Amino acid sequence: MRRIGAKDVRNDARQENNMADLTRDDVVRLAQQGGKLSQRDLRGLDLSNLALEAVDFSRSDLTGCNLGGAKLRGSVLRNSSLKEAYLAGADLSDSNLDKAELDSANFDRANLTGANMTRANLEGATFLEANLEGARLTNAELDSANFGKADLSGANLAHADLSEAYLGGAKLVRADLRGASLPGANLEEALCAEANFDGADLSGAVARSVDLTRASLQHANLTRVMLASARLTLSDLRRAIFAEANLQGAVFSHARVHAAVMTRAVLADAQVDPIDASPDGDGSRLLMGADAARFLAGAAIEIEPTSTTRRYFGRGDVLRNAALEFHAGSHVMIESHFDNCTITLGERTDLVIGEPGLLTDCKIVGPGIITVHGNIFEGERPGISGPITLFVSKQGSIVSTIEQHPDRTAVAVEPGARLRVRITHPERLTMDENTRTTELNRLTVVEEGTELNGTVTSNCPVVVRGKISGELSSPALTVAPSGTVAGKVRVGTILSSGEVSGEIEADHANLSGRIADDTVIRARTLEVKLSSEGRMTLTFGEARLDVGEEPQRP
Repeated sequence: MRRIGAKDVRNDARQENNMADLTRDDVVRLAQQGGKLSQRDLRGLDLSNLALEAVDFSRSDLTGCNLGGAKLRGSVLRNSSLKEAYLAGADLSDSNLDKAELDSANFDRANLTGANMTRANLEGATFLEANLEGARLTNAELDSANFGKADLSGANLAHADLSEAYLGGAKLVRADLRGASLPGANLEEALCAEANFDGADLSGAVARSVDLTRASLQHANLTRVMLASARLTLSDLRRAIFAEANLQGAVFSHARVHAAVMTRAVLADAQVDPIDASPDGDGSRLLMGADAARFLAGAAIEIEPTSTTRRYFGRGDVLRNAALEFHAGSHVMIESHFDNCTITLGERTDLVIGEPGLLTDCKIVGPGIITVHGNIFEGERPGISGPITLFVSKQGSIVSTIEQHPDRTAVAVEPGARLRVRITHPERLTMDENTRTTELNRLTVVEEGTELNGTVTSNCPVVVRGKISGELSSPALTVAPSGTVAGKVRVGTILSSGEVSGEIEADHANLSGRIADDTVIRARTLEVKLSSEGRMTLTFGEARLDVGEEPQRP
C-alpha cells in the first residue's frame, strides 16, 4: 500500500492549481549559483527583467511566464515550453530554442540575433519590431506568426512554414527562404533585397510594393500572388510560376525571366525594359520594349535572333589593332584581351565582356546591348558610343566616356561594380558644319535599383530613379519619388519628389520630397513642399530659410 505524505499532497496541489515548483527567488538563487534549471516546472512565474544569461532551461515548462525585458543571452531552452509566454524586450541573442514550444508567445521588440529556433513551434507568435538578424529558423512552424517591421536580415528560414504569416514592412535582406511555405502570407512593403526564395511557395501571398531587388525566386510558386508595384529589378525569376498573379506596376528591369510562367497574369503598367530571357541568366539575350512585354505575357515570340552569327573570343587570346564589325542580331562573347581595337555593333547586337575579358584603349560603337562582367579601359573618347543598353555586373569595371544612344541609353549597375564614367548625350552638326550644339532633350537616366558612387558629370539632364552618392553636375536634375541623391550637386534646375541630402546649388529649385539631416540648398528661385528628417538650410536670393528646427520668436 502506497503511503501519501505531505509532500505528495503539496505536489498534487501544485499540479491541480497549475503552479510552478519554484519561486522567482528560487530561480534567481539557482541561476546565480549555477544550479540546474532544466526539466523544471516554472509555469506562470514572473521572471521579468532578471539576468538569466547562459542558464540551462532545457525541457523546462515556462508556459505563461513573464520574461519581459529578461536577459537570456546564450541561454539554453531546447525542447522547453514557452507557450503564451511574454518575452517582449527580452535579450535572447545567441540563445538555443531548438524544438521549443513557443506558440502564441510574445517576442515584440526582443533581441533574437543569432538565436537558434530550428524546428521550433512558433505558431501564432508575435515578433513586432523584433531583431532576428542571423537567426536560424529552418523547418520552424511559423504559421500565422506576426513579424511586422521585424529585422530578419540574413536569417535562415529555409523550409519554414510561414502560412498566413504577417511580414509587412519586415526586413529580409539576404534571408534564406529556400523551400519555405508562405501561402497567404503578407509581405507588403517588406525589404527582401538579395533574399533567396528558390522553390518557395508564395501562392496567394499579398506583397504589394515589396522590394525583391536582386532576389532569387527560381522555381518558386507565386500563383495568384499580389505583387502590384513590386520591385523585381535584377531578380532571378527563371522557371517561377506567376499564374494569375497581379503584377500591375511592377518593375522587372534586368530581371531574369527564362521559362517563367505568366499565364493570365496582370501586367498593366509593368516596367519590363529590358528583361533577360537567356537560359543561363547571363545577360546574353535581353528583350526590350514590345518584345519584353509580349514575352512576359506568354506570347509566342522568337527568342533567338534571326541571325545565327555567334562569335566567341576565348581566354588567354590577345587581339591588337583590329577592326571588328558584327551585324544586327549577332551574339559576341569576349573573354580575351583586346587592345586598341574598334568594335562596331549592329542593331541590338549582344556584346558580353566575360569576367576574364579585358578591353584596353578600345572603342565600341553602335546600337548594341552591352553586358560587362570584365574590365573596360578607354583610350580615345568616347570609349563607348551609342549603345541601347549597358549593364555592369558586380564583377565588372569601366573607365570610359559613354556617349548615349540618340533615343537614350538604359544603364544598370549592380552593387560592387567599379565605375569611372562620364555620360554624354549625342552630338550633331548644325547648319554651320564647324559648330556642334547639344540637344537638351536627351536624358541620362539612373534606373531604380541602380546605385552610382563617385563623380557624375553629364552635359544633358539627369533623371534619378535609383541612387547617386558623391558629386553631380548637370544642366537639370529630376529626382523621382524612388530616387535618392546625396552629396554635392551643381545644376541649373532641380525638380525633386524623392530624397536629397548634402549641398545643392541650383538656379531654380522645386522641392516636394524628403530632405535628410544637415542639407544645404542654394537657389535663385524656390518652390518648397518638403518632409524634413533633420536640419536643413535653404538660401535663395537675399533671404534665408531654416527648416527642421524650432522657430524662435523675434
